[in-house]
Amino acid sequence: MHSIQAILVCGALAATGCNRENDTKMPDSANVTKDDDFDAWWAEYTEVSDALDPYHDRIIAQHGTGKPANEVEETLFICMSYWLTAIVNSGDIFGHLDYIIGHEHMFRAIGATETLATKEKLLPLYEEMQAKSTDEERNEFWHATKEEREDTEDLEEGAIEFAKLLLAYAQAHDAKIYPKTDNGEQGGAH
Repeated sequence: MHSIQAILVCGALAATGCNRENDTKMPDSANVTKDDDFDAWWAEYTEVSDALDPYHDRIIAQHGTGKPANEVEETLFICMSYWLTAIVNSGDIFGHLDYIIGHEHMFRAIGATETLATKEKLLPLYEEMQAKSTDEERNEFWHATKEEREDTEDLEEGAIEFAKLLLAYAQAHDAKIYPKTDNGEQGGAH
């Protein structure tokens, strides 16, 4: 796993008070319930996260070329960024709703139907928050509606399921991802 992913996940775990001795309090940001076995969850998360690493590296390398990303590369970049920031690190789907709204076709492309359904359910609250005139009012609204949103936010795919969707999408489109693939074909053709 990339060190940044480990830092984000471990930070989320520490913030929730979760540790190996107290595995009944699971991180909300990872969409894990207290009945889940942390070691099994962590092993599965690590497995799928590690499988995503080569694709993450290729996407980051492509962005470093200065050339425009193709649709597959951009979809992976956007959806991986969302996965790490909204799901893994913060568990705050509502705070990242603008990201989903602005890239719905990308979430649809990877099959994140639960995330899209969650967005639809949260949209009325989001629009109400956006109508506030100042950042301070929006921040107050965000905090005031946190409990009201919790059950809805838990409907999205969660850290492991979303990562599996990313991995399946990346594997299905491998030849279109920068750089050259193992069979010698150019991925990420522009």
